[in-house]
Amino acid sequence: MATDNLQMRFTREMFTPNGLREISSTSDVDAALGNLLLSVFDGLQVSDPRTSAKGFKQFLTRSGRDKLKLGAFDDVETLLQAVRSADGGRRDDQSTSYSNVNRDALPIINLGRFPGFQLHDNSLAVDIYDAGYLANASGEKIALLSLVPVEISYSIMVLSSEKEALSTMIGVISTWLRQFALQGGNNFTAQTQLVGSNLMLQCMFRDAKAVLVNDLTPSLTTDRIFAASIPVTVIAPLYTAWLGTPSTGKIEVYREGVNYSAAAPRVPLTDKQQIFGEVV
Repeated sequence: MATDNLQMRFTREMFTPNGLREISSTSDVDAALGNLLLSVFDGLQVSDPRTSAKGFKQFLTRSGRDKLKLGAFDDVETLLQAVRSADGGRRDDQSTSYSNVNRDALPIINLGRFPGFQLHDNSLAVDIYDAGYLANASGEKIALLSLVPVEISYSIMVLSSEKEALSTMIGVISTWLRQFALQGGNNFTAQTQLVGSNLMLQCMFRDAKAVLVNDLTPSLTTDRIFAASIPVTVIAPLYTAWLGTPSTGKIEVYREGVNYSAAAPRVPLTDKQQIFGEVV
């Protein structure tokens, strides 16, 4: 096109993909949900002097690693075997012999996750194909982001040798889920790493108000164990980082039409370049 027909010229920031991409991990959602469950018991006190409240009182005094276990187990017996073999629930009691304490260290909570996940139906969260970008230390874009919401199914299982402690703990978790949702607080965050960058994942409970408690107490055995579970579903973003280099594009408007062109990338990345940044 002849330059004398040029009406106006624009320059704009562009991004040239290099064919590489990286996907975020959903395992960081597991850790965030586990920490959230532990926080549910923060600030709880028990003034009941009766013996029936003793088990729950002892549970509240333990550290986080002695309260909650992460793992997928098919049934209560399998979880109980795992707790026994690992001396789970009382790892902080180094000075106490197991002959003087409950070897199973009950009550205890297990957060189990069903394998894989399902793609969300976009009723509560939608796919985003322009979800921001990651930048390096100089502020240069190194990757564009897209996300697809997925549904991750969990089971919060509580084991106890005392029925009273089990009822109390299930009550704490279920009422918290209901009240948490009613107050509009059914969202929580998880942190993951993507292309060497810290990335916050905005997660949410699906149908948190519809709390369902399942009785998992096994048939009578030598060791009487009470168990119950609460299924929960979390909607979390699954990010894809599309790596590339920034470039400058030019838009020229002529009488006959519009011409688009792009200059060479400004900052080629190297393998030694330190990558970190935040989503904008």
